[in-house]
Amino acid sequence: MADHNELGWKGEEAAANYLASKGHRIVERNWTFRGYEVDIISEDDGYIVFVEV
Repeated sequence: MADHNELGWKGEEAAANYLASKGHRIVERNWTFRGYEVDIISEDDGYIVFVEV
């Protein structure tokens, strides 16, 4: 069984791949600011999308 970190990474990878397959441009992965993290930031049709997995 995958450990917690590996499972999280696989989930983030699956989410990023799904978004990309739907036409999103992946802008950033694991972006951090002042101690906070966003797993995926993407752009689609002028919208900025923030994803937490």
